[in-house]
Amino acid sequence: MKVTVKIKVWSKDPYSRYFAYSIDEPLHSSWREWKNRKIVSRRYTTSFTVDLPEGRHYVEIAVSSPCRDPYYWDAEIYVNGNLVEKGRVCGNQHLRGYFTIGRPSFFEQIASWFKQFFKW
Repeated sequence: MKVTVKIKVWSKDPYSRYFAYSIDEPLHSSWREWKNRKIVSRRYTTSFTVDLPEGRHYVEIAVSSPCRDPYYWDAEIYVNGNLVEKGRVCGNQHLRGYFTIGRPSFFEQIASWFKQFFKW
């Protein structure tokens, strides 16, 4: 099933940094080992479509900055237009956004039923 992923990162960090993401695969702890890294400065947004099987998945992102102010980067991960995770990112503090595609989970089914029943 095709899903659209959008990632936004921004910071007051005065330096350019390496940024990387992965899907269903942890990023290496060293930015030198990141497969698809890109140099970014201050603010960066990327969007892409990927074909994934039904089930639970995650997007992991990282930025090669030190883990202290003012070098942290703020980030948001969206899947199909829905915010799945937001938080602070740095070299040793990656951010993962989990999502499920295909058949909804039991909790999602119950929440959907309540929304329909109570017209939320």
